[in-house]
Amino acid sequence: MFNVPVVIMVYNRPSQTKRLLKNLEKIKPKNLIIISDGAKKNTNDQKKVIKVQKIVKQINWKCKKIYIGSKNNLGLKKRIYSGLNIVFRNYNQAIILEDDCIPNLSFFYFCEKLLNIYKNNKKISSISGNNFNSMNIDESYYFSKYSSIWGWATWKRSWKKFDIKMKFWPKYRKSKKWKKDCPDIVERTFWEKNFDNVYRGIINSWAYPFLLNNFYHNYLTIVPKYNLVKNVGFGKNATNTNKYEKIFSPKVKNLNQNLKIPKKIIRNFKADTLDFGNVFGGGRRNKQPIKFFYMMYLNIVKYIK
Repeated sequence: MFNVPVVIMVYNRPSQTKRLLKNLEKIKPKNLIIISDGAKKNTNDQKKVIKVQKIVKQINWKCKKIYIGSKNNLGLKKRIYSGLNIVFRNYNQAIILEDDCIPNLSFFYFCEKLLNIYKNNKKISSISGNNFNSMNIDESYYFSKYSSIWGWATWKRSWKKFDIKMKFWPKYRKSKKWKKDCPDIVERTFWEKNFDNVYRGIINSWAYPFLLNNFYHNYLTIVPKYNLVKNVGFGKNATNTNKYEKIFSPKVKNLNQNLKIPKKIIRNFKADTLDFGNVFGGGRRNKQPIKFFYMMYLNIVKYIK
């Protein structure tokens, strides 16, 4: 039996839910928390939601199950936030998986070990199962300012500090600290646009506020040497990943359980630069805005000179 509480987020995708549960059966978590959103007001969605609910009731290993459901459709942001609030009222730590995130076995032991090692270290906010770059490192993991959440783990202490409303953003945006935390003008412009849109309600996301909170508090996320989680949710039924892109599906590899631990907790700037360029700000869907802002920056510098 696996002792760390495991949270799964399910909704209306029966095949992904089945695949995730089959994966979890290999470790048989002792505490399984199922967060489920309610159906939208159409017959087809209701049928799929009911099918998923039947699947999770068929879990056949012995465990403590907590089911957090909703009669109404809350949407991804409200459902994850309200669900995890309940989780962290009951547990001090947890591994969190959405229904389309399929981890290998080493992901669970990686999280289990590091949740224990860094449980009292307030510099570390979360542990990710994702690695989107092919950079070679000697250690088993590195530290990043980015928090990837396709299979991740965190502590109650981190979740309690999370302000999903981003009340601090307008003041932080104008501060010297923000410019110091994000000194590259291209990156800063990119994040300002996204965080502004979340703050105004144009983008409905919990992950962007979580990332911004990490920036604000200068928290770091642990990133494994290899990618440990495969996202199988690309397609028309996805909320945020309806278009497949190879960069977001790196090969999954097992990580040796005898972890080589970094001697110092220092952010890996090189890895973060790669990830911003390839995944966050410079991915194919964002190349044109980044190119525009970069050219604008060059013109400003030229004018100043």
